[in-house]
Amino acid sequence: KDQHLQAELVGLLPWTLYKVSVAARYPAAAGLHQLAEGDTSGVGLALGPSISAQAETPGGENAPGPPRQVGRDEVPRLVDGGEDVQFLDVLKPGLRTALLSIEDREDYVLEYRACAPTWAHYDPEIGIALRTFAGSWKRGEEEETSWMRVPIIKRVDKGAGEGDTCGRKSIDFGGSFAAPSEVVVAAELPLFQPPPADSRERHRPLPDVVRFRLCAKTRSATHPCRWAGGMSEPIAVAFAPPRRPPRVCRILSDERWCLSLSFELFKEHLPPMPPRLLGIEADDDVDSDDAEEDNKDLAELRKANLIPAPPRESWAQSPLRFMPTGYGHRMVSMVQFRFSLQSAMSPLMRRELEKKVLSRAWQEVPPMELKPQHLTGRSGAAFELGASAGLVDGGIYMFQARVGNGKMWSEWSHTSKALVFQVPAPTPPSAAVLSSQKPVNVEVVSSTAARVRW
Repeated sequence: KDQHLQAELVGLLPWTLYKVSVAARYPAAAGLHQLAEGDTSGVGLALGPSISAQAETPGGENAPGPPRQVGRDEVPRLVDGGEDVQFLDVLKPGLRTALLSIEDREDYVLEYRACAPTWAHYDPEIGIALRTFAGSWKRGEEEETSWMRVPIIKRVDKGAGEGDTCGRKSIDFGGSFAAPSEVVVAAELPLFQPPPADSRERHRPLPDVVRFRLCAKTRSATHPCRWAGGMSEPIAVAFAPPRRPPRVCRILSDERWCLSLSFELFKEHLPPMPPRLLGIEADDDVDSDDAEEDNKDLAELRKANLIPAPPRESWAQSPLRFMPTGYGHRMVSMVQFRFSLQSAMSPLMRRELEKKVLSRAWQEVPPMELKPQHLTGRSGAAFELGASAGLVDGGIYMFQARVGNGKMWSEWSHTSKALVFQVPAPTPPSAAVLSSQKPVNVEVVSSTAARVRW
């Protein structure tokens, strides 16, 4: 009766064609035969011919796809009022954090690397470091690599946005390999550091824009084609709020009447160097330009204390005190404003505010895309708000601004000075302007018509 033997070969590489040969010998008679040329095992010649077969190993799982940034509103656990509001601390101010959707692969770790100056203002990678493949598996402490492991990863929720499998299909090469599921994690990078005590030492801020990828924990257990997954798009790990409150002024013309809000933004130009921290104010950090356009009525309301002064605000005691000015601004693509109705020109509206018929709560304007025409000068941006934003004619408002990319936002800026949103009544030209001309000329054309010029 035929007997079949079976052995398992382990440690094979995927996507590889192998030739497997089997030969038999008599162990007791191994020493009776001379050794084959080059045989140092002492086994001797095999008895009988060998039998062979070919086999191709399947490909297995693909290398991990690139991590994808997700917004807070895409994660149910991070929505205000949800059941798991304790997860909100992963996005608290002062952290260098990115919400990422990544493949759930236990044999991989999450790495990051600084981006080139094209996307980053602070501590960018340049030269050969941008082409270095070596990851966090470096062989010794003396081996430098631009890729570093993310020190803190908090699992927040299952995959979001594009679905758990991110649209991937299972692959069948002699066996079925299901596409890995996805999870949303908060990748927390090292915190901002205070400036050195010795002023002679250079303060080097941490990278503000990085790329992420999944990398194999152990190279020996992974095929080289899967040592590292795809790289993410450049991702800002934090956005610095505008350093100063937005400046607000009125635009009144025949074409439009609205408010213009401008603020400091380092989109295309470098922020102040050496780096200036938000919590350490310099002489030019106070905006001395008076953005208000006082009229007689507004001045009287101010004297009567009917217009509140902006609150005294400072970044010095906030979690952002060690964040550099303009941090992440190169990646800003969206801007958002909010306003608060503080008072009004008419007594009726002021009474409605006192009775809380009208609210002083902050009202957010829908985010607006940052376009080249919005950039002003070397480090500024300006936007317009009109009645369509919900502003009421005769209202006295204060404003705040924030910047981001639609998925991550900076903190709100400090509060602007109060400004009235009102179109003044048209007034006739003065006598000095008219000179010798009459303000109005009437010419009788007929018994039933007259021509009026003014």
